[in-house]
Amino acid sequence: MITAVRDASPDTHPHVAAAKAELVSGAPEERLSWAFRALIAGIVHAPPPLNGEEP
Repeated sequence: MITAVRDASPDTHPHVAAAKAELVSGAPEERLSWAFRALIAGIVHAPPPLNGEEP
């Protein structure tokens, strides 16, 4: 995954390319912890599905 993030093209993945240094910094345990916290934060702030349909 680190290689994919480091090689992310600014043309096709501008947000990943802009944050690549932050996305691969720290120890593996720190990155895993951050990934879970980011996932949970996204779930908490996402609106619920509308009758099983995508928004």
